[in-house]
Formats: sequence, structure tokens, C-alpha cells
Amino acid sequence: GPNFIKISAVFGHTDVVTALKFSGDGKLLASGAADGSIKVWDVEASRVHKHLIGHELRVTNFSWSKDNTLLVSASFDKKLRIWDVVSGKCFKILSGHTDGVVCCSFSPNSSFIVSGSIISEIYVWDVKTVTQIKDLGVPSYRITSLCFNKDGTVLISGNAAGLWCMWCMGTDTCTDAMVRDPISSIDLLPTGDCIAVATYTGRLEFWNVQQPTVNVSRIISYSGVKNYVATLISPDLDDLWVINKAQNEYGLNIWSLKEQRLEQKLECHIDRITCVTCHPTAKLIATAAFGNDNMIKIWKHEDLGHSAV
Repeated sequence: GPNFIKISAVFGHTDVVTALKFSGDGKLLASGAADGSIKVWDVEASRVHKHLIGHELRVTNFSWSKDNTLLVSASFDKKLRIWDVVSGKCFKILSGHTDGVVCCSFSPNSSFIVSGSIISEIYVWDVKTVTQIKDLGVPSYRITSLCFNKDGTVLISGNAAGLWCMWCMGTDTCTDAMVRDPISSIDLLPTGDCIAVATYTGRLEFWNVQQPTVNVSRIISYSGVKNYVATLISPDLDDLWVINKAQNEYGLNIWSLKEQRLEQKLECHIDRITCVTCHPTAKLIATAAFGNDNMIKIWKHEDLGHSAV
């Protein structure tokens, strides 16, 4: 089973780290803080690659473009920023949300960005023209998650009231809507045919996402996973690990879905964890928490040796 150990810790933020996201190739790690600052880290060297300054309030979410050269960030300052990670420059600010932006995602081909706000706005932006082209929002509760299917034809949104919708991007219509428990996150699994829908009540459900009829069928419901934060596929795809905050929120629980059991209790920080991200190809996790000098810790599955990627 999983056995994660700490391999590095990096410092640099002067405020609480509130967002973390590995790039698609796993070479870079974006971190955002409560003061609006963003840093892009070189994962192998464990040092800052670029400082990205511009947001005025807490950074809430990131998404990387397909080629890993662009980073979009969302913030409580109601704006999204698109950054050129090579130069470190912000080349576009996306304004239009009337409240804090809490999630964002590039489409799989990186031609669109979707964003969701506290007051349930869902906007679609054209990356080339950097204009808002669609408003899919339905007045409701905070959007907590946005996720595309593999080819970008369907967008899945989830909110704090438990409503999740599947939007056909060609017609801008909601093809399927379901009300479950309040949704904490929706993730497309690396296999591309399945989403994991997690709720604040401790349920984790897996749904098959099929095209073109968007036929959705439940695969498994796995309760007892409170404060769910991330999924991690082992590189040989033989098991899916679900990572969630421990009850005191200082550590992580790592569950094996294949074995249907808790594999590891990882003691991570001396205060409550704020964010977690999983590496796309290696068995690596990055974590951040309140206190402790705003440190970001990198954890590695010890089977793979102790050197960084």
C-alpha cells in the first residue's frame, strides 16, 4: 500500500498558502497565497522559478494549459489572470465576475477557460480573444468544482448545494442534472472515462462519463471519506488512492479503493491543512497548511526511492 515520506519542504510565501497545482508534466508547482501572491516552483530543484504578482486577494485555484506554458489563476478579487510561465508576465486579466472566483479550468485543448464564482456564475472565456463568450450560471450556491471530460465536449459543474450539471459545450445546455449532498470536488480520473464526485458529507461516488449521450452510471459509492481533497492513481493504474484530511485536519488519510481500506495516516503539519495536490505521473503529493512559516511540503511514495523527480 501507499507509504509516503517527506522529501522536501519549501519556503517563500509570507501568507497562508491557499492553492497548489502541479503542471501537467509535473515539472512545475504553482502555489498561491491569501495575500494574492503566486509562486511557480521548479519541483526537481525545490526552488522558485517565477514570482507572479497581481492578484489583490486570496488565490483560490489554478489550471495549467496543455503545453504547461500558461497558468490561469482564480481569486477572491473577482478576477482571473492568465500568466506566461516562461516570462512570468500576466498577459491577460479576465474581469466580469461579480463575486470571488473559486474555481477555474482550461479545456483539454486549452482554447477555453471556464470559471466559477461564489454566487454560482459559470463563465466560459475564449483564450485567443480573451473574451467571455458564455454564461452558463444558474443562480444558486457557490460553484465548488469545474471539470471537463476528456475531449472537452462536456463540462461538469458542482456546487455547495449538491447540484451537479453536465453541460454540452456545443449547445450550452445542461444535459444532465443531479442533486446529491453538497459537493466538495469533481475530478476526471486519468483514465478519462470516469469522474469522482466527492461530498462534504463523506461520500465519494464514481460515475462513468460516456459520449455522446452523456450516459452516467454510478460505479461505486465509498462513504467515510470526510473532507475529501484529492485522488491519486498509482502509475501502473492498478489502484486508485483517495486522499483526504484527517479528522483534526492536520494530517492526511490515504485510502485504497481496491482494498477498500485506509492504507496510511500521514502526519503532515502542525496546523490545519489548506490545500493538497497530486503529481500527474509520479507518486508525489504537495501539501500546505496554516502556520509553520507557510511551508509547502512534498511527499513521495517510498517505493520509488528518495530523490526528487
